[in-house]
Amino acid sequence: MLLFAFILYGIYVAIDDTVPVSFMADIAGTREKGTVIGTYHTVFGVFVFPASVIAGYLWQVYSIDIAFLFAACMSFLAFLMMFIWI
Repeated sequence: MLLFAFILYGIYVAIDDTVPVSFMADIAGTREKGTVIGTYHTVFGVFVFPASVIAGYLWQVYSIDIAFLFAACMSFLAFLMMFIWI
């Protein structure tokens, strides 16, 4: 079971890490590819760090259920914002 989970996680990471970078490389000009990919990872990291801190705080102070509920609410809020924007 652990081997199966490891393989599935590897597939997920391969898709999750390569698709956005490939998209950024496609929309960037020839000379700006490194800058665009670096900017993408910087912006991603700037937003992921506070989210991780908030989730860790909620998990430690309240419970794992509250942390996952917060993540689900934020995901739903992002969905609504994307739906309204489009």
